[in-house]
Amino acid sequence: MIKVLKNMVALRQLETLQSLSDTLYIPDTIEEGTRKCEVMAVGPGYTDEHGKFHGVDVQVGDIVFCSRYSGQILKAGDDERDVDSKYLIVRNEDIIAVFSD
Repeated sequence: MIKVLKNMVALRQLETLQSLSDTLYIPDTIEEGTRKCEVMAVGPGYTDEHGKFHGVDVQVGDIVFCSRYSGQILKAGDDERDVDSKYLIVRNEDIIAVFSD
């Protein structure tokens, strides 16, 4: 479990793997320059220097899109192959859109 601070959001990148053969898998990309991610944790928001509170616009479980080049990768475990231990930490402002059916 990860806990983020202020207006930060922890994301897990979603990839749908398509099999082209028995040995080759290609990740399904949404669009060049964006990432599709699931929100894993959100910060509580922050109060600016003028005393105004700024909350976070997403909730845990939301599917969101963010820029491919935003945020920092945080590895919470020791195993490089464990995708559940890797988080993309972004600011709330870096989230482009929330996906809904």
